[in-house]
Amino acid sequence: MANEITLAYIQEMVRRREGRLGEKQQLLRLIGAVGRLADAIEREEEMGTALGDILYNTMALANTYGIDMEDCVPAAVPVPPQEKKAARNLDFRPL
Repeated sequence: MANEITLAYIQEMVRRREGRLGEKQQLLRLIGAVGRLADAIEREEEMGTALGDILYNTMALANTYGIDMEDCVPAAVPVPPQEKKAARNLDFRPL
């Protein structure tokens, strides 16, 4: 796909902007972002910005430790089974 944004691209943009921060500072920023998400959920407000902050700070923390997110995410994300189960024939007609 054209204009596809990858984890590698995001991580590189974060690296260029942040450089290398101290581990403690970066972890505190990530924890703060998670706290803002919790507040948004509690108040039933828009959560998009808070989720973006979490992604950004996660990438920055990975950069601090030299972790390539494209290498570690596949292990954390379940892979769908290769064979799909046969669709069940459900009858939704009114009784």
